Amino acid sequence: MCAIVRSRESVEKLPKGAKWRLASLSTGAGLRDALADTDKVVNLAGAVGTHLPEHELFISNVTSTSHLFTSLPATVQRVVHISSIAIYGKKPACLPADEFCKPQPDSAYAKTKWGGELVARAHAARFPVTVLRPAIVCGPEFSEGFFPVISALEKGSMKIIGSGENHVPLVHVNDVVSAIVSSLHSSKKGLSTYNISAPPEKTLTQEELFTLAAKALRVPPPNSHISYPAAKLTVHFRSCLLSLFGRKSSLTSDMIGQLYYDRVFDISQATRELGWFPKIGLKEGVLQTVKAYKEWKHGQNKRVFAE
Repeated sequence: MCAIVRSRESVEKLPKGAKWRLASLSTGAGLRDALADTDKVVNLAGAVGTHLPEHELFISNVTSTSHLFTSLPATVQRVVHISSIAIYGKKPACLPADEFCKPQPDSAYAKTKWGGELVARAHAARFPVTVLRPAIVCGPEFSEGFFPVISALEKGSMKIIGSGENHVPLVHVNDVVSAIVSSLHSSKKGLSTYNISAPPEKTLTQEELFTLAAKALRVPPPNSHISYPAAKLTVHFRSCLLSLFGRKSSLTSDMIGQLYYDRVFDISQATRELGWFPKIGLKEGVLQTVKAYKEWKHGQNKRVFAE
């Protein structure tokens, strides 16, 4: 196993003893040499920040994917490409949404993830391509989007958006890893696509998610509600205020939409064809994310967090 790194500074973030090769996905420089004699590839590269400019998202999620696939040698036996449930949009055309549900990306992030997936799909005639569409990934290493919500819960300023009865699709990072491993061992030819999420019956509602996180923080859960338009306006105002001080907010209008709309996903295809099913409960994932927030707040980790 070998990692592609973009700079020598990035090597410090790898586990001790990990093998690596230097190359640039954004420009393609060094990729052909770095991928020489490769037999299986996992494309985890990409930007997830919904606050990023669209051109940055495009380079990270589309251009880089194109450079990767065009640099792959003939020795490749399978590529696992990480897409996202965001490609279905915040209001999926069907519920629960399965892999045949029409993609309708409705944000810059979603559009670039769909663009990257289209690139991957176009190469499925050259070698087997497995596309995984993970839900919102939670766990100890994830701060994007989560930390601002946790901070607001801790301060007592977080409100339930709408009724709170909508479902928020999450999946633990370890379950995503197990899906990747299962995909690498798959024998399916051509293109295969799988939703990677908690099953509908175990997907938390917005209110359940807030209550669980508040309990971990040892603060009262939110009991007041705010309409979706009012929540978006509040977040926009806060973002503008932070920008006056040269700061950015990762709690964007897009994130408010992810918390507000009802989304559940059919994972039966992944269970049937990959033998995959999430093993780690969402409660554990949420508690781990809250723990990471507490560590960050007390200076016990150096995770970068836009408020």
